[in-house]
Amino acid sequence: RRFCRSLIADLDGVDRADAAEQYSQHIPVHGICQLLGVPESDADMFRDWIYRNFQIGPRDNAVKQQVPEEMDAYHEQKLDERLRDPQDDLLTLIAHAEIDGEPVSMELKKGYVGLQIIAGIDTTWSAIGSGLWHFAQHPEQRAALVAVPDDDLLWNTATEEVLRYYAPVTMGRKVIADTEVGGCPVRAGEQTLLTFPAANHDPDAFEHADEFRIDRAENRHVAFGLGIHRCLGSNLARLELTVGLQEWLRAFPDYEVDAATETTWANGQIRGPRNIPVLLNR
Repeated sequence: RRFCRSLIADLDGVDRADAAEQYSQHIPVHGICQLLGVPESDADMFRDWIYRNFQIGPRDNAVKQQVPEEMDAYHEQKLDERLRDPQDDLLTLIAHAEIDGEPVSMELKKGYVGLQIIAGIDTTWSAIGSGLWHFAQHPEQRAALVAVPDDDLLWNTATEEVLRYYAPVTMGRKVIADTEVGGCPVRAGEQTLLTFPAANHDPDAFEHADEFRIDRAENRHVAFGLGIHRCLGSNLARLELTVGLQEWLRAFPDYEVDAATETTWANGQIRGPRNIPVLLNR
C-alpha cells in the first residue's frame, strides 16, 4: 500500500495520467524485486525484458534468443552472489536449494528465478490495468466499491470478476495423445493454446457470462489455470490486484478514460492494456 500510494503521490497536481505506465506496470515489478531481494533499480531492466520477450520476441527470432541470454547471465550472477553472501530473500533460498539432500543444479535454479520475472510481472500488471480500464468506464461500480471498507466481500467478488472477465493469460500446451476437441482433430506432439479468456466466458459455466458483475457469487474462473498447472503465485497476484485497485479508486473516485487518446493492448499470450490514458477529475 505504501508503494501504491507513493506512485499516486507522484501524480499530485496533474489532471491527466497513464494509469498503466505510471501505476499498474510498477506494482508487480516492485513485488518481485522485494521477493527476490534485488534493488529497485533493476525494475526497468525487468520491464524491458518483459516487453521484448512477449511483444517483440514472437516476431523477431534474434530478440527471442537475446532476452533469455541476458536473463540467464543476470540470474547466474545474482545466485553466485547469494552463495557467497546469503541474505534473507528468495534468491538465497533458491541459491542454497536442495532436493533429497542434493544441491539443485544451476540451470534449474536459474529457471526458478526466471519464472518469477516472466510469470509474475506482465500477467499481474495486465490484470490490474484491465481492472483500472474497466472501472474508469463504470462510475456506478466505482462508487459501490469506494463506499465499502477494504475488507468488504464486494472487493473480493469484484477482483475475481476482473480476473474472470479480463483473464490475461492464454497458456500453451502440448497434446500428449490423439484426440478431438470441438470436432477438430489434434494429434500427439502438436502444440496448442488453451484460451483461458474463452473458458471464462463460457455460457455453460457462468450465468450471464458476458456481463461484468462486481457481486458475482459463483465464479469458478480459470484465470490461474487448473490442477497441477495452477499458478503458484495466484494469491500474490490477487493481493497486488486488490490493493492496486483499492488505492487507485480511493485516490481518484471520479477518474475516467481520456477518449482523446487511444488505449493500446498487448498481443500474444499475455493480454492487457499497455497504456491507459485517464482524466483524474480531482
